[in-house]
Amino acid sequence: MLNPAVTGFVSGHVRYAPSQLQMQGRPAAFEADVAAVRQLLNEWLRATPDARLRMAPSVIDRLKVFRERAGDATFKHNANKLIHKVDVYVQSHANESPRHDAGHRPTFHRPALRNPQRFEHRAPPQRASQHDFYTAKSHPGRRPGVGNQPGNIWSGFSQGRDGNCVTVSAIKAAMMRFGQKPADIFREVSLEGDGYKVVMRDGRWFHLSKAELAHAARRSDFKGTDPAMLADAHFLYAASAKRAQLENNDGYAWSSFDDALTSLNDGEGAAEGLERLGLRYHIQLTSVHHLARGQLGVVTHGVSINGKVEGHSLAVINGREEVWGRQGWYPPTNVYATALALV
Repeated sequence: MLNPAVTGFVSGHVRYAPSQLQMQGRPAAFEADVAAVRQLLNEWLRATPDARLRMAPSVIDRLKVFRERAGDATFKHNANKLIHKVDVYVQSHANESPRHDAGHRPTFHRPALRNPQRFEHRAPPQRASQHDFYTAKSHPGRRPGVGNQPGNIWSGFSQGRDGNCVTVSAIKAAMMRFGQKPADIFREVSLEGDGYKVVMRDGRWFHLSKAELAHAARRSDFKGTDPAMLADAHFLYAASAKRAQLENNDGYAWSSFDDALTSLNDGEGAAEGLERLGLRYHIQLTSVHHLARGQLGVVTHGVSINGKVEGHSLAVINGREEVWGRQGWYPPTNVYATALALV
């Protein structure tokens, strides 16, 4: 039985202290949220191991709802810690398949990429010797250049007309942090069935078909001067869309892969692009000043587009913003902006 009076992660078990959620002098609605979170976690902790695995996606989703609804920074911080602990429990028990009664299919609270093997049929592996551009091991960790030479990060690939700036800026930052190829950014990319098995750095994995990859390349509207970088960007974009589909991004992405691609083009949160690349454990909140001094990351602020100021996400590399395929200026420090570092 798990002990809910102790914090930390011990022997694969999630533990929390109710005192983490006890805050005095708050509005009644806030206190009600705290009580609801406490009850939710107690129910989860009292469940059997099989039930905990089945309940985990719903618990995490509920915690995220509470987190976004709360205005208290301390509550948000503690909610993030609890989400992480529940997720760690799921990842540490990923190979333990819950037992279900014979003849009954398992049900899930909603599509969520917590333990994808439960709902994603695994395709038979292809021969490892078969050559493939995306699984090739040549030049691991090689980053794009930052000057004007061919293959530079500025013009190698860039955003087109679609509103997928959050995903584009995340891909560019990831290429500069880990390397240009998907195999550098993800934990594993291997041939599988009619496409690829993709394992991200946060442990989530899924199957991406070659048909989905081709469809994503058409829908991306990316442009660029470097064919190899453009191909890598298409793969990363397709993987982002696949994860968006399995996580039901914006409440409709589960319907189809095409809908998932659409969900990437209609405005996203500042961190979502990096999170959908599996890099959530590499994200840190930072300041525009730090990015301007050379810290790698992304910044979101208002820019003028066709005479109208709209929110826009840009990769910041070597202190300079990437602006639609060219090296821009330092990120502005005199406007409201969200700055995230990729570490």
